[in-house]
Amino acid sequence: MLDKSPKSSIRPQLLKYTLIPIIPLSVIAFIVISYGDYVSTPTDHFYLEIISVITSFIIASYAILRGYAFNDKFTLFIGLGFHAAGFIDVLHAIISILSIEHVATTDFMAQTWVAGRMVMGVVILIAILKFGTRKMEGKEDVITRKSVFFYVASLSIFAIAVAVISLSVTFPLLNSDLEPNRPYEFPAAIIFGLGLLYYYKKKLYTIDDNFYKGILIALIIDIFGNFLFFFSSQDFDIVFNLAHILKIVSMLVIVLSLASSIVQHYKNKSELVTELKKIDKEKNEFSVMITHELRTPLTPIKGWCYALVQPKILGSLTEKQKNAVKVIDKNANILNSIISNLLDVQKLELNEIKYNLKKTDTKHILEKVSNDFQMEAQTRNIKLEYEYANVSVVTDENRVVQVLSNLIRNSLDFVPKDTGKISVNAKQDVDNYVIFSVEDNGIGISYEHQSKLFRKFYQVDTSITREHGGSGLGLTICKGIVEGLGGKIWLSSQKGDGCIFYFSIPLEIHEDSSS
Repeated sequence: MLDKSPKSSIRPQLLKYTLIPIIPLSVIAFIVISYGDYVSTPTDHFYLEIISVITSFIIASYAILRGYAFNDKFTLFIGLGFHAAGFIDVLHAIISILSIEHVATTDFMAQTWVAGRMVMGVVILIAILKFGTRKMEGKEDVITRKSVFFYVASLSIFAIAVAVISLSVTFPLLNSDLEPNRPYEFPAAIIFGLGLLYYYKKKLYTIDDNFYKGILIALIIDIFGNFLFFFSSQDFDIVFNLAHILKIVSMLVIVLSLASSIVQHYKNKSELVTELKKIDKEKNEFSVMITHELRTPLTPIKGWCYALVQPKILGSLTEKQKNAVKVIDKNANILNSIISNLLDVQKLELNEIKYNLKKTDTKHILEKVSNDFQMEAQTRNIKLEYEYANVSVVTDENRVVQVLSNLIRNSLDFVPKDTGKISVNAKQDVDNYVIFSVEDNGIGISYEHQSKLFRKFYQVDTSITREHGGSGLGLTICKGIVEGLGGKIWLSSQKGDGCIFYFSIPLEIHEDSSS
């Protein structure tokens, strides 16, 4: 994305990118016009044109790739424009070498030069007017095959038409004895001048991208080169050659600005990623601190709830008062659970969870889970079954119980009362893993939601969440713990047809892999 600097003043931009470049250009032009009498050969001119053609196609390739990579129509259009102008330059180079033996082609050599300059000037002007304005308005470009085909077709037709006109007839006053000697350079200079005018009018100088600065400097050099060409009194004189050299310099400026822009883009992107990671880490550290602080006042609240219902400590309460204390204690437990979930998520993201690995077995793990949920399941007339092969495993027993508890809690919330059924299983697979599963006959989960379930705070249906509660962190924590223990978690479900959550843990993991 290109950044804009709306507070940038036009004065320093005019000074830095327009007035300062004009000074050395003016000095060079004055010296050349006043004292230069060197006349080169057509072969020398041909070599200059070959350099120009190569540079033009380098810009075209570079800009087209950049346009695609950054989704930037401004750069893409200019790249396609240089591609079209490059073919006219090829034509100009061919005619220039033919002019060595065929003097009759000399006029067409001049005309194809003007044609190439006109095409490039129009392309830059259109890019500034159409696509530069979109950048200033903050609109995102969408590059489609259709738009690229349209640009290629339009520019090709335009370039071919200009080339055909430049070869079809000899223009009057092509080389005049009066100054300026080459009046046809004036239209191209005017087009480049309009590009410069609208560059400032559209405030493209506020876009923080070196490529846009390169276009500005290139416009200054092109305008100067075309005006200088007015005063070339004969083919291949020093003014003629300087105008060609300035054209190459202009294109080299664009090449350098393209390269600098890409480096600038990735440097900014890298700095942004680093800054975002730093902010994210600080946010996580702050969240850990806050969750600790939130838990601190819960300890005396739960302690006083216990004390209030003990007659020997604070005296007897009425039944109504006892019920009120139970409500307080219940909600304190809910809040404590939410805080614990937040703390676990932050620790997982900071890779700060430590696992207490010891030898246990699947029977012991499932018995602990059963004790926590059997009473609730019976109260709601939900059938809760356990089936397992007793397998020894070295893992963090409490964390595995936490994962199973989260999954069973979800099932209890979403299976129908009186007809609900939950089946918890554990078995060893052939790859030295224990596979745990929690299957229910609840409402199920549609396929499009399944890949998002393990994201933080993701809810399939917020109305169901309001009914049953929950922070949307349970499955995120399950995934983090399972992966921390060296396993993986997945599910199988269809909307309206229940759900099966699976997770695997290795039979034995090393201490360093769980830190």
